[in-house]
Amino acid sequence: FESRFSYFRMPNLDAADFVRLAEYLRSGRPGT
Repeated sequence: FESRFSYFRMPNLDAADFVRLAEYLRSGRPGT
């Protein structure tokens, strides 16, 4: 879980990555 939070602190966080994350949170758990 901590490693997942370190992802947010990455300086090279793309807007596309953020959109992908937002889509992931919005759809709950894609793939299940």
